[in-house]
Parts: sequence; C-alpha cells; structure tokens
Amino acid sequence: EIFVDVDGDKIFNAEIDRLIGEMPEIETGVYRMDGLRYNGYFLYESKSPEGFLKDDTYHYFEIREDGKTVTVENKAGVGFINQPITGELELTKTDITDGTPLPNVGFRIRNEQGDIVAEGHTDENGVAKFTLRYGKYTYQEFKGLDGYEIDNTEYPFEIQENGEVIKASITNKKIPVPPSPQTGDNSRIGLWLMLVGISGTVLTLMTVRRRRYSK
Repeated sequence: EIFVDVDGDKIFNAEIDRLIGEMPEIETGVYRMDGLRYNGYFLYESKSPEGFLKDDTYHYFEIREDGKTVTVENKAGVGFINQPITGELELTKTDITDGTPLPNVGFRIRNEQGDIVAEGHTDENGVAKFTLRYGKYTYQEFKGLDGYEIDNTEYPFEIQENGEVIKASITNKKIPVPPSPQTGDNSRIGLWLMLVGISGTVLTLMTVRRRRYSK
C-alpha cells in the first residue's frame, strides 16, 4: 500500500496521511507503481507472502526527480525482505512402563514433499528439539535405544505461527526377553534317582533269574 505524506512531516499518521493505492506485483516478488507525483510517501506491507512475517513499518520515500525510479528497501543494499516464520518441535521419549527418559533415540523430520529436512537424537533427559520453518511435516523414529522396540509410525504436525512450540511425548516398550532355564531346581533329582534305582533292580533280577535258570 502507498500512502501520501499529507502533512509533510515524514511520520505516518493514520488520521492525516491518505491511502492512494496498492502496488501491483509485476513479477514474482517484484512490485511497482507508476505515475507518482512530486511528494513524500509511505510504503506499507499489508500482507506478507505465505510462511513469512509481515513488515509492519511505514517506510518513507520521496519522489523528487522526474522519471526517476525509487527503490524502497527495509535492509540497505539487500532489498525488501521478510523474515520466515519459524517454530519448534520438542519430542520427549520415555519408557512406557515407568516413564524413564530414553536418551540417544534418533528422530527424522520430513517436509510435505517427503524430503528429510532434519535429524537429531534425544539428550540425557529423553528430549529432542528441532527448529523448523512454516509448513507441514512428519516426525519418525529411525534409531531406537538398545533393548527397546522402534516405533516406525510417521506422526504429522504443522508449524503455523512464529515462535510456537509443538510438544509431543512418545513411549517405547522393552523388547521381551525369553525366560532363561531355571537353575538350582532339585525337584526332579529324586525322580531321576528313583528311575535309575528301578532300572538297576530290574537288571539285577534279570541277571539272577538267568543265572538260576542255567544251573
């Protein structure tokens, strides 16, 4: 939007200074307005590109020479730039049974196109943090802690506002351990000894009978 500096003080006053039009976009990211007369003006960004912060400053400029093109910048020598909207994803990984924090668990972040944009691991508190720009994403575990199952689910989330923090808590189960053979169990020793004794008795009786038969 372009406002004319009606009172000529170079300070924008919404009650005095007058809106005269909006600058059309002549190509991507380039705006131009022709036919401005000799005077002072203010440029104001009424709407920012998607995913970027709006510049709320009223930028003063002047038309003092006929036919001259004036370039308005909010960063000298660079141009009129917008800061990207950024937010944070905070993941907390714990044991599903007792809530113990799980360190060194790897997470991968993908954008809406499926491209990997970030990877990281949980710290000693089981927390992993990612700073991301405006947009839609998914996070997925790609490296688990030894002794725990990996959760391969892709969880969607979205960064919409500047400075927002999205928190998510995820749990892992321990991998079941097969029961080991019991040691020190004497309950069957007596049975084995009894069977051995019976076998010895049978053999002895068979031997005696054979000897008596042969006489």
